[in-house]
Amino acid sequence: MKRWFVGWMLLCSPAVWADLVVVQKVEESGPGKQTGVITLKVKGDKIRVDVSPEISLILDTASGGTITLQHAQKTFMEVSGTAALQLSRKMERLHEARERAGITQAPVRLEPTGKRETIAGQETRVYTAQSGAVKLTYWIAQNSPDTEKFMNLLALLRKAPMVQLASGVTLFDPDFKFPGIPMKTEMGMPDGRKITTTIVSIKEEPLENIDFTVPPGYRSLPKPIFGSDPPLNTP
Repeated sequence: MKRWFVGWMLLCSPAVWADLVVVQKVEESGPGKQTGVITLKVKGDKIRVDVSPEISLILDTASGGTITLQHAQKTFMEVSGTAALQLSRKMERLHEARERAGITQAPVRLEPTGKRETIAGQETRVYTAQSGAVKLTYWIAQNSPDTEKFMNLLALLRKAPMVQLASGVTLFDPDFKFPGIPMKTEMGMPDGRKITTTIVSIKEEPLENIDFTVPPGYRSLPKPIFGSDPPLNTP
C-alpha cells in the first residue's frame, strides 16, 4: 500500500479553494495482486492521505511537516519540516554526485499517442512517459470542469517536502505540469507488474479540523534519524 502512495505522487503557487476530497481506486496486477482505495482530503494548507485502512499521512504544506498514522497500532510518527528539508538537501547532494560521476537520465517527458478514450465519463487523451525502468501511461482529461480544483491540489502537494523528494527521485522536472487531469495512470514495473490508479470522484465538501490532527490515545514513535548520504548507485 505504501508504494501506491509513492506511485500517486508521480503525478504530481498556493491557491485558495473550498475543502476538497479526491477518491482513487488502485489495482495491482501480478502475483501480489491487490486492490484498494486512496482518499485525499484537503483543508487549507493541510492534506490528509488515507493510503489504506491501516495507514494515513497528514501533510502540513505550511510547515513542511509530515505525520504518519498507523491505526491498528494506534501510533504515529512525525517528521518535522526541518528534518524533511535536511533529507531533501541530502538527496540534492546525491543527484549532484551522480551527475559528476556521469550517471544521468533524461527528465520525464509526456509523449502523446494520438489515442483517445473515455474514463469515468470523461474524454481523455492517452500519453506515455518513461521514468527509469518504469513505463508510465496517462489518460488525461483536458476539458473537465474539475481541472482547476485538481491543479490547485497538485500545486499544494508540490509544496510538501516529501512530495518534492518523490519528484526528484522519479526524475520529474520541477516545472512539470499536466495538460489536464490524469483520470487514469498505469505504471508498468520492470518485473511485469502493473499498478493502475483511477480517479473515482473529485468533490468539494466541508471537512472537520480533527481529520488533520493526531487522534486521541495514539502513541508517539521515535522520530526517524536521517544519517549519512544514500549510496551513489541508489536507483
